[in-house]
Amino acid sequence: MKLSLDQLISNLLNGLDSRSKNIMKRRFNLTQNGSSETLASLGKELNVTRERIRQIEAQSLSKVNGLINNGAGREFFDAIKERLNYFGGVRRMHDLAQDLAFQCAKGGTSSQLFVNQVRFLVEAAGSPAYAQENSNFHAMWYVNRESLEKSRAFCKALKEILEKKKSEVLEQGGWHGMFAGTLKTHKLSEYIGLNFLATSKNFAVNPYGDFGLSHWPYIKPKTMRDKAYLVLRKENKPLHFEHIAERINMMSFDRKTAHPPTVHNELIRDKRFVLVGRGIYALKEQGYFPGTARETLVRLLSNKGPMDRNSIMDLVLSERFLKPNTIFLNLQNRKYFKRLNDGRYTLA
Repeated sequence: MKLSLDQLISNLLNGLDSRSKNIMKRRFNLTQNGSSETLASLGKELNVTRERIRQIEAQSLSKVNGLINNGAGREFFDAIKERLNYFGGVRRMHDLAQDLAFQCAKGGTSSQLFVNQVRFLVEAAGSPAYAQENSNFHAMWYVNRESLEKSRAFCKALKEILEKKKSEVLEQGGWHGMFAGTLKTHKLSEYIGLNFLATSKNFAVNPYGDFGLSHWPYIKPKTMRDKAYLVLRKENKPLHFEHIAERINMMSFDRKTAHPPTVHNELIRDKRFVLVGRGIYALKEQGYFPGTARETLVRLLSNKGPMDRNSIMDLVLSERFLKPNTIFLNLQNRKYFKRLNDGRYTLA
């Protein structure tokens, strides 16, 4: 389809008087990238009531609808119907606009102006139906109520399964099997199931490629603490707080910039993080423990029993970033440690 929406819309609006044409262009923002103007703002400028603007809009849409019913833009509306049917009867508004951009020789780029043009044409035609954005779903077009309900039922079912098996999803990446099972239950193909998920705000993929529910901090971390936690969990090794801040910014979780002092303060306050060296933090859940060099030595010798110097050094350095001399000097503290005749160290 090498159809120009600019030309199609121009032809459809030519039958309107100049004032009606102006109102339609501004109500649907058909001339620039931005948001449409309100009934109130147009009424104030044109010195008429909001209701009068509403009437002019309705009359103009009715005239355009008549032209569409007589065959204007048939190729365009056939393309919409074909794409919606292909994807199971529903499609997120911006995704459908991008589909159409490929077919309108736009190179797959759907600018806001192009989205506005598609919205105007669909509203004027009266089909497909339009579902407004809400707290759970993005704005979308759909063929019929049955298709809409089918997509929402699928999303609801998968969401409930993920909620019940959160640890399996996060620890083992087991969502693939859950997704496949839900597809089978609802008798859907994979690409239609993925399309249904794209209409929902309840699912997301984090910058590391992990899929899950959007309210999980592991998937969409909002606080600096949760971002630092995800970075350390993925790095699987201790990092200096400045490096943690760098990685947070590199991953672009959102538009907020991570400043090293802010990150440092959050690491200090959260018990999930352990200081293992000068400015270096690790996750407690990954086997790291809080404590000074002396406290670390006491804990290790208490758990492992007497050990030689090299074994002690290896164990301490595996979980703390300390200088060997620091460890050795602490072992000389006779109040806490003593050296056995065979050279091993134990608790005093």
